[in-house]
Amino acid sequence: MEEYSQGRFFHNVGKAVNVLMLVIFIPVLFCVMFIGNKMDYFDDVKADILVPNALLTLIALGAFGIGLWLLSLGRKIQWSRRMNRYMNLGLAVLFTGFFFFCLMLSKETVFDMSVDQGIVRRTAIDVAHGIPMGYRFEFSIDYNNLPITYILAQLYRRGEGWSWFHHNPEYLWVITGCLSVTAAGFCCCEMVKKLTKNPAAVLLAFGLYLLTAGICPWKYIPYTDSYGIFFPVLCLLLYLYSRDCRNTFGKIILLAAAFLSGAAGGFIKPSAYIAVLAVLGVEGIALLDALIGWMQNKRKMLEKSGAGIRFRNTCLSLFLSLFFAGTLYWGTDICQEHIIQAMGLEYNEELESTLQYYFFSSTNETTTGSFSIEDYGVFGEFQFSKEERNAACMERAWERIRQRGPVGTIYFCLKKLVKSFNDGTFAWTDVRYYEPFPENLAHANRGAEFLRSLFMPGGARQAWYDTFAELVWIFLLAGIPGIVLGKRERASYMVFAMLLIGILLYLMLFESGARYLYIFLPVFTAMSVCGMESAGAALAGIRTKSIDRNK
Repeated sequence: MEEYSQGRFFHNVGKAVNVLMLVIFIPVLFCVMFIGNKMDYFDDVKADILVPNALLTLIALGAFGIGLWLLSLGRKIQWSRRMNRYMNLGLAVLFTGFFFFCLMLSKETVFDMSVDQGIVRRTAIDVAHGIPMGYRFEFSIDYNNLPITYILAQLYRRGEGWSWFHHNPEYLWVITGCLSVTAAGFCCCEMVKKLTKNPAAVLLAFGLYLLTAGICPWKYIPYTDSYGIFFPVLCLLLYLYSRDCRNTFGKIILLAAAFLSGAAGGFIKPSAYIAVLAVLGVEGIALLDALIGWMQNKRKMLEKSGAGIRFRNTCLSLFLSLFFAGTLYWGTDICQEHIIQAMGLEYNEELESTLQYYFFSSTNETTTGSFSIEDYGVFGEFQFSKEERNAACMERAWERIRQRGPVGTIYFCLKKLVKSFNDGTFAWTDVRYYEPFPENLAHANRGAEFLRSLFMPGGARQAWYDTFAELVWIFLLAGIPGIVLGKRERASYMVFAMLLIGILLYLMLFESGARYLYIFLPVFTAMSVCGMESAGAALAGIRTKSIDRNK
């Protein structure tokens, strides 16, 4: 299949998408950079940082300038197939070291958690030992926790059954989480390499990922966040490769793999479906663009004009995208039914949490759209009728919105977004725990004590980690707007913009929180570095034109 180009309509819509992204994201970025914890959102979820965000922003912008300089040096290096092979080999070595680095940290800092993560952990151990779940109302409500419980149970059972595996079976969960985060980082760097052809950009992406995902303790927690982080970035990477594929069969395989990974991610963490929707959005716009091009050149259709070929290929691409997305979404329902039966759960379908409930909880003023135990009580009020509960949720949500008014609602949405983006620890500060990992796995030495003081909630040095994570996160966010300046890969960057818009709308419309961004961290990293590269290239172009005019 011949690679299809884009016409004027596609580029105009792309500009509109970029403008929409900036209109929503720039106010959030400004508030994160210069207001931070002073924003009047839910105090219980604010990160404990040692200095104001404005000071961290000044430091981050200084580092940003150094990053632009390094990227300018990288652009002077001629890209070649040999360079590509060397970069692949280098990334393989770097991420092998990255994995063992994560594993080393995990031995000292992993611990049992409470809330959803703890419920899933303890239930998975029971299922692994053959104990049926029976009636569990919390799993009927939060049915999205069923796949991760099943996965953890299967891993635990294997950890106990392998005679050569001498660790606590729970350590297999940690290994899996570290593998997932490592593979996601590799895909992130591959995406940067494909889009920028700049070795400095690839190394910057690795360094940025090391300082965020590499240090962040979330990967040690066996839950949907770390287990799902690999799939959205893989979905986008495979899709970008499919766009460049000139072979029909190869394109079909890549599209199928992209949507398979997207469906797998959504199966583990429903918010991962945003990546699938971003791809479908770009494909839909490409089809309209191709249709307009074909209609303008329909007389040349019999001569196989470029517009006719582009229309045919785009129709096929969108059809395959919709077919794979629909089929895999339907397949996840079948898998869910199998998991319910396999784990012996007495499932109450009337208690399922729905989009209406999440929309209702997202309007809570007290928690600024976070989980509220008061709103959760709606399941007790309407435990026998999902339809009545949905109607009550919508009525109460719209009543809150009417009381705020249009201006108040916009400001409330801004507070929700700032709450979600203003935490480089991804809500790690809000974590509660029971006890450290067993002593036969961790070390009882000064190094272990130091790491625990950094990462364990309530640790003597936890504010150090929170402050450093916030600094790196601000640096990362500062590069994202630069994707609107990309010219060579405008179509590919449009997927980034669509994804970010989807994430922003998701956080505005439904229950929000910093932890919901963690699964997209590899994509954010690629987006940031590509944005920095685009911004640097644009500045270099302006400088070159200025010099030429002065000659």
